[in-house]
Amino acid sequence: MDYHKIKLRMLGLSEEEFQILPRFERVERLNRLMSELAETEVSINDEIRRIEREISEKRVAESRIRARVISARARLRHLRRLRIRYEVIYAEWRRALGRVGAYSRLVNIAIRRGWRDRERRYRELLMRAREELQRISERLIDVSSRIRAHPPYEEIERRLRVWEGVLSRIRREIEREMNELEMMRARINIIRGVLGDIQKEIEIPVTILHRYTTFEITVHAGIQYESAKRGSDIDVDIFVSFKLKTLIPQRRMMDIDTFIRDISDILTNSACRLISLCHNMTYFVLPIESDIRCSIINVEVIRDEVRDVTLEYVERELMDTSRVLEEELRREMELDVIQVRYWRSNTMGEEKSRNTYAEINMIRCIEQNSDIVLDEVREKVKRDELPILTEQVG
Repeated sequence: MDYHKIKLRMLGLSEEEFQILPRFERVERLNRLMSELAETEVSINDEIRRIEREISEKRVAESRIRARVISARARLRHLRRLRIRYEVIYAEWRRALGRVGAYSRLVNIAIRRGWRDRERRYRELLMRAREELQRISERLIDVSSRIRAHPPYEEIERRLRVWEGVLSRIRREIEREMNELEMMRARINIIRGVLGDIQKEIEIPVTILHRYTTFEITVHAGIQYESAKRGSDIDVDIFVSFKLKTLIPQRRMMDIDTFIRDISDILTNSACRLISLCHNMTYFVLPIESDIRCSIINVEVIRDEVRDVTLEYVERELMDTSRVLEEELRREMELDVIQVRYWRSNTMGEEKSRNTYAEINMIRCIEQNSDIVLDEVREKVKRDELPILTEQVG
């Protein structure tokens, strides 16, 4: 993409008109355009963050509705199996009832005709038939009571249709907002490209600027373990919200969204290890076979500051730049836990209940072991920032 031509269109000038402008007037116009573009970028970024918050909220709602849909489908399958079983047992019960009636009639015939041997044999067969009928009746009563323990089949089907409709609507809204985000990010990329071209044009002197941004991040950990031996499953949702203050590497200084994508895997994996560790240390040890899946469900910028650190690096030029950067990152980067929400069910797909005891202990553990996350983010930031710093310091 030719950002120079886009810049000229924004200025309302042709190439010839731009080139004949006096240097001071050209720089003045470019600075004015930079200011306007920076304001536009801020407003677009605010709109992007608003839409991202809405998408995050809708994804949480989608997750809850999807869990209800899965639960309703499982209940329908279970009810269908119970109905089939009921029909099979009912057919057996009808046959057993017929045998009892037949043997009763044979006993009466034998009594009337004085067939002592046959009467004795028929009575034995009648007794066995009645015992079998009793066993089948008990099974029939058991299955019938289990069916009655659930809401009516038609009611579950109606709820399922409603939830599936809500789920489809939420997914359509998420898709529409994702398309809006894509268009806004494309506009941001054009603005940043033009800003980069303007910076080259007016030859901004090299200074070392460090941007520190504080994010509010929410990580979701889903832990599942289906156990027939234990008698209860493990179906846990843990939501951990924390504030992360981090340096934005200079190459991503104007592109926070890309920086978040760069560190998302590191954040997700290290946070997942930390959550798993604290769960084992403070609540109960998870089975090795547990399925643990983590994802970042919300990222929000809550504070932003840019510092001129040129003197800090120039005055210490005799020191290793890597060491100066490492000291800065150790001093400035922070992680503070805001809240932990712990939800658990002992049966897969059933509604979960909150456990505040686990939340309190996990908050304390995560705060004490936050370096598990911080160290990996620091290392990633250092790898990205050090080559540029080394070149700037010379």
